[in-house]
Amino acid sequence: MLKLTLVETELGERIKWLIKLRWLFIIFALITIWITSYIIKVITNPVPLYIVVFILICSNTYFRFISKKIYFDDTTIEQDESEIEKLIRFWTRTANFQISFDIFSLALLMYFSGGIGNPFIFYFIFHMIIASIILSRAAAYIQASFATVLMSIIMILEYHNIITENYIVRFIPENIFEKNVYFSGIFLVFTTTLYLSVFMGTSIVKKLREREEELMMLKNSLETRARELRKVNKKLREADRFKSEYMMKVTHELRAPLSTIKSCLKLITSGYVNSVSGKTKDLLQRAENKSDDLLFIINDLLSLSFLKSGKSVQPPETLIIKEIITKIVHLFSSQAEKKNISILYNTQPSLSPIIGDRENVEILLINLISNAVKYTPEGGTIEIKAENKNGGIRIIVSDTGIGISEEDKDKIFNDFYRTNEARKIDIRGTGLGLSIVKQIVKQHHGETKVFSKSGEGTTFDIILNNI
Repeated sequence: MLKLTLVETELGERIKWLIKLRWLFIIFALITIWITSYIIKVITNPVPLYIVVFILICSNTYFRFISKKIYFDDTTIEQDESEIEKLIRFWTRTANFQISFDIFSLALLMYFSGGIGNPFIFYFIFHMIIASIILSRAAAYIQASFATVLMSIIMILEYHNIITENYIVRFIPENIFEKNVYFSGIFLVFTTTLYLSVFMGTSIVKKLREREEELMMLKNSLETRARELRKVNKKLREADRFKSEYMMKVTHELRAPLSTIKSCLKLITSGYVNSVSGKTKDLLQRAENKSDDLLFIINDLLSLSFLKSGKSVQPPETLIIKEIITKIVHLFSSQAEKKNISILYNTQPSLSPIIGDRENVEILLINLISNAVKYTPEGGTIEIKAENKNGGIRIIVSDTGIGISEEDKDKIFNDFYRTNEARKIDIRGTGLGLSIVKQIVKQHHGETKVFSKSGEGTTFDIILNNI
């Protein structure tokens, strides 16, 4: 694999840019020739100028044709190295020839429109800047020398009357001495300007290219790092999935014997077998209660493990959210009445159905509403709203309960996390309810927001989308 420099990578693209730039120069040259010949009338014979421009049009058309060859758009090209080196040499020769041809054409235009005395002679500077951008430093200096040689030849040939003078009216002094001084001054300024332009241009371009190389190296380093992080992240997701599957298997295996133990204890405490003494019955009742707690935790762990593993117990189906909300509200109505809590629910009349997991959406609402009932003091209010939201459903559950502090707000969705205020009210909670809520929302490609202040109630803003 051949590693290309930034200059080599961009060479083909820069040549195409030069071709487009040359079309602009051709248009400008045609307009200038027409104005100076027919309006200002300082050029008496524009035909040679038009011929030079026509040659430029032909050459640029040819360059446009060959520029359709493949050019590099990446710093590392996976091709045969000898082919790449040939292509690089081809582009380098093409770029040098293009600029040399442009300089030669400009020299002809200068000669036929005034020679060394043409004030447009300093247009050569533009070519030096272009050469500094496209070519190497050595090649740019060679182009400056080529331009200097061309103009010095024209000046010498004109001075000795070997070629016809084409001075533009009023630009050249008639006195021969003044003309010599003028020529010498123009040539000196012209030559030094070209070389200074190349020096400054190549110096600036060199610094810019060095910075671009550094940025490119940094970009490649970051891309390599990003690929490594993606691999690590993939392994972590796999590890988390294996952990969830392992937890799912363990909790599933624990649930069966624990359910059997609970059933046996229930038979004894309910009096279906021989009666037991009061103290023994009390101990058995406590054991039954603890088995209930443990079974509750296992069921939550099993649900959470299923969700994290990405598996689903039942296939997605069309859900009428209004019906599910009504069902869950009725489930907690008696518990709310005991605490004199009002449950108000309002759904948008045109509420759209969504495709989702019915059982999990019911679990989500059970967790949110049960928490609202549990942590809202007597005489409080719980309000539930549902509305359409960007093709999904937005569900808002608000209460006037104990609220959540700013410190706890970012932690409540962590596994097994419970606030101190929640522990004081109910010591038996598992701390998995909101973790399950978060996973169900994730399963439905939604988002969860919490708005709460300690002692001022809590609002859960949930969005569920189609699975």
